[in-house]
Amino acid sequence: QQMKGVIAPKKFVKQIHLNVVPQIGALLENGFTDEEMKMVNETRKILRDPHIDIWPTTVRVPVLYGHSEAIFVETRSAFEMAELSEALDGSQSVIHTEDMVTPVDAAGSDSVYVARIRSFDRTHFLMWNVADNIRVGAATNAVRILQKHQELNG
Repeated sequence: QQMKGVIAPKKFVKQIHLNVVPQIGALLENGFTDEEMKMVNETRKILRDPHIDIWPTTVRVPVLYGHSEAIFVETRSAFEMAELSEALDGSQSVIHTEDMVTPVDAAGSDSVYVARIRSFDRTHFLMWNVADNIRVGAATNAVRILQKHQELNG
């Protein structure tokens, strides 16, 4: 049985099978990879904010399905964690949970799972999210993000 991630050695600079590789894509002059810059540019485009700060690090982890993100958010206005939780709970495509979630938990689901929300203060928040990248892809997420942005900002 072939396991996903077992690929000819010349395809990756490091072993990918049973490993974590902290770089996806080619390194650019600014120190980011092309995949990281794609995340920056897509987020700015979707949110229609060319100045929003996005500081991603992409990591290749050999799992069958799933994208995972550790997200740090800084808001313009102060608000309580309960408000953030309420906003997430009100989304039809997000499952906000206090439980630990992994790509295995999200496999086969059309939802994005958000967990481990914590705050430093009323404008800085951290959270963990996972989704089945086969079922919840970039186009689906773009539509959902835009709908939420329009709902929140009119």
